Amino acid sequence: AFMPGDEGIFAGVPASVYHNQLKAPGISRSLIVELLSMTAAHAHSVIEGLHTKVETAAMSSGTVFDKMLLEPDTFGDGVSHWTVPANVKLSTKEGIAWKNEHPKTGEPGGLPYIWAESDAADKASLKDMHGMIESLMAHKKIRRIIESSTKQESVFKRDPDTGLMRKIRPDARCVDNSIRPVVADLKSTFRGGATEGAWQQHCARMAYHIQDSFYTDVIQDTIQEKPFFV
Repeated sequence: AFMPGDEGIFAGVPASVYHNQLKAPGISRSLIVELLSMTAAHAHSVIEGLHTKVETAAMSSGTVFDKMLLEPDTFGDGVSHWTVPANVKLSTKEGIAWKNEHPKTGEPGGLPYIWAESDAADKASLKDMHGMIESLMAHKKIRRIIESSTKQESVFKRDPDTGLMRKIRPDARCVDNSIRPVVADLKSTFRGGATEGAWQQHCARMAYHIQDSFYTDVIQDTIQEKPFFV
């Protein structure tokens, strides 16, 4: 069982606990990005629990997709999200009645809205997600990682130079065919963003190189072997 201040690799720590700086204190990748992109005061407000980032539609759909692929036991209508029927427009009388019966994120008992189907470029529908999983599982190496890994572990390890607690939550951890450790993190991109140049720019903009270095260091200090970050 995890207790604040403990070091090690922990399974079963809820995301709500891991992301709470009071319940699971530690320097995270998102906190590093906050320091680099904003100010120390912004980072301090996150650490003290005074500020919570507003979850965007893209963040919500990403969280739901992670559950669908990596934690299917926590995925389902009324469990991880509300499915907005394809024939319902939320601005109509029928849509308003539907919303009243299905509280959204931020409301008591609220969950993210995920559309059953959508043609919008900035909305990942359930139909899109099923197609994404089909594509992932058709890729031999990705399928190997997904099927052989432990998912959503929380890792806590103090930095040997500063003594500060660090924390990471990789999507998947496994070993390759030569028993070398692999840490994998699932990423989505904008439509058309999978071309090499666009993807490189996206990685730089989202600071994935920082995540690579940070996750690698924490895992290496924990298991005494350097992993591959994928």
